[in-house]
Amino acid sequence: MNELSCVIRAKSQGARVVHDTRNSGFQLDFNNNTEDWMKLTPYNKLKMIRGMYRTIEKSESEEKHINGLFFLEVPHHADGVLKHVTDNVKDQVSKDLYIPWHQIKPVEFEEW
Repeated sequence: MNELSCVIRAKSQGARVVHDTRNSGFQLDFNNNTEDWMKLTPYNKLKMIRGMYRTIEKSESEEKHINGLFFLEVPHHADGVLKHVTDNVKDQVSKDLYIPWHQIKPVEFEEW
């Protein structure tokens, strides 16, 4: 059993909120069931690969949508759209809307 799960078990639900001992600032969740943390879980390799492909397709479609909203003519390279161009556009929108860069989606581009 690790140190963090011992700390969480030692505290009751009505106790004051404490943060982790490593000064990272993460708030501990006392309602979380720590028994399941170390249990082995079965996995299906095909399911994992399908999920990976779905994620890649989703990110590519979001990137195409973002480029379509922002550019009249999308800048291309021999291998495809330049990735740093899309990243720079996301960075500008995140600064203008005060949203973290990793949370920028096509909806925010339409709002911007």
